Amino acid sequence: SDLLLNASAEPEVISFGKRTHFVTCFCESDTLLSLWRAYAGNAGGYCLGFDYSCLKHHMCWPDPKVGQSFPLLVPVHYGNTPESIRRYLTAVCRSESSAGGLSSALSPFFPSMIKHEAFVEEREWRIVALDPPVEQMKFRPGSANIRPFVELSWLYLGKPRGKLPLASITFGPTLRPEDRPEEIIGWMLEGNGYTGVAVRPSDIPFRL
Repeated sequence: SDLLLNASAEPEVISFGKRTHFVTCFCESDTLLSLWRAYAGNAGGYCLGFDYSCLKHHMCWPDPKVGQSFPLLVPVHYGNTPESIRRYLTAVCRSESSAGGLSSALSPFFPSMIKHEAFVEEREWRIVALDPPVEQMKFRPGSANIRPFVELSWLYLGKPRGKLPLASITFGPTLRPEDRPEEIIGWMLEGNGYTGVAVRPSDIPFRL
């Protein structure tokens, strides 16, 4: 992975070698019309809300290996490299030993933490997982290619928990109330052992 530190006439580029980044993307808001249109089948889909604390503090690999980096939940920075990240990277570039453990541990994640400023309205967060072993990869068909992915686990009282840390489900503005989506989603959650998950309709206006 390579990262551009600034946009000056002679930009400084730091290379982290060949690292494999697996990324899951989230949004801070469930009311962005552009995301409903782009990802939810003409706004007839569903927005899943997750418990931040669980994602942040209890996420892990299903079978972690010695020396393997834990997945990291981080906000995306838009535009030029933020000053805080630039300082970390400069320290790592100058002297790995003087950069400190935290800088060294975080620096490989930085290339997946920065995005073009044109996407700033998305207010994106990402789970970044580095270098999963091939035996932990799974595969699914994509639109034009085979898509590799990995599954993560959440710890509860020190033990892996199979269920997602769901906090809410918002269903799209084009779903018809007379079809009772709220009730049906509630049945599905109950049938799969989920409790305390808020189910609500999106309150944004939408016109096809």
